[in-house]
Amino acid sequence: MNSAASRQSLLIELESAMNSRNAGERTTVLDRITDLFFNVATDSDQVALFDDVFLQLIQQVGVSARIKLAQRLAEVSTALDHIIQSLARDEVIDVAEPVLARSPQVSEASLIEVARTRSQAHLLAIAGRSSINAPVSDALVSRGDVGVLRRLSGNQNAKFSTEGLEALTARATQDGQMAENLVTRSDIPPWIYSRLLAQATDQVRAQLLNDAGPEQCEIITHAVDEVCKELRPTLKPEVSTDARRCVYEAYQKGKLNEDLLAEFARSNMFSETAVSLAVLTAMPIETVTSQMVCGQMNGLLVLCRSKNYGWPTAKAVICVGHERSTSDIEQARHEYYALSVQSAARALRFIGARRALMKLTDEDYTSRPIKPEMEVLMTGLDRRSGRDRRSGVDTRSEEEKRLQGERRSGVQRRLAVDQRPVNGAPVSSESALPRGPDC
Repeated sequence: MNSAASRQSLLIELESAMNSRNAGERTTVLDRITDLFFNVATDSDQVALFDDVFLQLIQQVGVSARIKLAQRLAEVSTALDHIIQSLARDEVIDVAEPVLARSPQVSEASLIEVARTRSQAHLLAIAGRSSINAPVSDALVSRGDVGVLRRLSGNQNAKFSTEGLEALTARATQDGQMAENLVTRSDIPPWIYSRLLAQATDQVRAQLLNDAGPEQCEIITHAVDEVCKELRPTLKPEVSTDARRCVYEAYQKGKLNEDLLAEFARSNMFSETAVSLAVLTAMPIETVTSQMVCGQMNGLLVLCRSKNYGWPTAKAVICVGHERSTSDIEQARHEYYALSVQSAARALRFIGARRALMKLTDEDYTSRPIKPEMEVLMTGLDRRSGRDRRSGVDTRSEEEKRLQGERRSGVQRRLAVDQRPVNGAPVSSESALPRGPDC
């Protein structure tokens, strides 16, 4: 359009093409006008003229011509407002997809309208855009299928309202890929992790822990503890001094191993099982007891798997204090074998399970570090008296004390019979424990 003559010629040719019933001629004219747009449109008036011409002409051309035009205009930053909105709203996905996925000119109103009225394929194209505002993402969450929400949750450039995020989280509790996408986002608040873990299936929880990176694994594990506190806020089982002493003696004799842990668990000895598992994995006793109390199996499975314990041991541990259905046990078994030993051990490292050696406050011990296993045993105990500082009163009934004593005596008798050393070599108390007045 370097002259009035060429502009007049274009308009005449366009009018002739529109009046013609020859689809091929109309398509050829559209191609020529598109080429002309890219070559000569330099100011806003010219762009506006082309915008109107395109809008009129696409009403007279077939699908293939509209597809070609959409592909050519998809990444144009020039303000072709009318034609871009029309292409975005096209019911044919092959026409709308390039514009919905890539065009910066599609308005928020058009995106919301498409999300509310068009096919899932249209929604999928929007979910992959380089920028998605909260109103658009809310519309996608409201209507989107699993494929749409997986792409949307994995799009780091998508923004969400609180309501949209809650709805997306509810959907993610049933879908591992969606849940994983959420926990790897940098803009997700901590309560999302707790919500996912509280409501998710065991399979989704296992996938989250198995696939999460270091930062996510730590956050997820902390969230598990919070969920457990919420689920059982009033249940605070005591880990008595007697239970700690029992495990201490087994440790001193070199008998604290998988077999003893399984024996405690099969005897339904909650405290002894919790302390043994904590010492064997170098986890805080409070963390292990919270996992056992809350009823969620995943955390306990991770602990057992990190030590490569057999499934019978893990099964006994998750059943302490809980009645498990056959389907729950079978699901847990499947997840246990699906979780690799390396991933489970990595998860414990990530959450700081094997912490730095404890620094003692007593002057006599400041130069003598304590092993991680002993740190777990000694935490909460007065080192000189052996009393449990956490509870000055034993609240158990006499019957509970009697039954607990009988079970503990039975285990100790079995220990006395089996004198086989661990790993093929005897372990003396001097080599196994830190030296000091209490040992």
